[in-house]
Amino acid sequence: MKISILTTTYKRPFLLKRLAESVIPLINKLDGQLDWRIIIDDDTDDNYDTILDEIDQKVKNKNLLNWKKHKNIGKFRSLNKLFNNKSNSDWLVNIDDDDLIINYKFEDFIQHLSSIKKDVKAIIVPRLILNIPFYHFRVNKKIKFFSKYKNQKMSYFQFKEKIGDFDTTIFVRKSTYFVKKYKEVENDKFTPESLRWLDAYPENDMLILNQVLTYSQYLEDGITKFTDKNRILNYKSTILTYKKFLEFKKFNLSLILIKSLVNYYRFSFHSSKKINFFDERQRSIIFFICYVLGKFLFLYDRIIFKKKG
Repeated sequence: MKISILTTTYKRPFLLKRLAESVIPLINKLDGQLDWRIIIDDDTDDNYDTILDEIDQKVKNKNLLNWKKHKNIGKFRSLNKLFNNKSNSDWLVNIDDDDLIINYKFEDFIQHLSSIKKDVKAIIVPRLILNIPFYHFRVNKKIKFFSKYKNQKMSYFQFKEKIGDFDTTIFVRKSTYFVKKYKEVENDKFTPESLRWLDAYPENDMLILNQVLTYSQYLEDGITKFTDKNRILNYKSTILTYKKFLEFKKFNLSLILIKSLVNYYRFSFHSSKKINFFDERQRSIIFFICYVLGKFLFLYDRIIFKKKG
């Protein structure tokens, strides 16, 4: 059983160095069972060269470390390249440059991957986030949700519907995974990962496990503001993602579909395009309320980000 860790990084060489401190010992210990593939999404940052030289010196088997630099195309598209890369790996897992691996748990998890049934196309586990308000409450809530649904299989949409916006680590079975291209958003530098998983796992083929293997920290200026700014600048990807959530099943009053509808309107306003997705259904009171909320958030965005310059 061979596993590949996939990492994209942009303007954060010091975080890549920190991640290496947990990855390299695993690579050396599990010689041949684990490799690491890195894409530096910025070919102008020379600071990465020094860091990568240091990492390379610590790896015993040089064939288990692969990296390259290219012009910034955004994490989503860079990760596509890593997912599409030909290899003999059985499983692929994206570990971000600001993540840290809990080594003894990760190693134990790898040993059990060979026993996972063939009808499981992906495994999804919770990823803990530090440096957020109400940290302990949110961690306990996440663990409770994952415990409730552990060892169950569901689609990615069902996962989001039942568990919500919790950060996760996803192990992908290489032989069953495909990368879909989205020509309409090729110029966007920021695309939500949900777009990838909604299309990749529309059926009950993701296994839910309550095993914490990685944790991370949010950025100092706040992940929500950072994400919202990037969604505004890359509204095509954002609109497409929320549209796919809305198209997945008949609209009802579930939290995920209400949220998706509000944000569909919100970022459609940012695109300055006419909203005609729901045709006559826009006349209902629910759609009108969501439309108003979307408009309010759009105006709020304009005020907040104008102040920030």
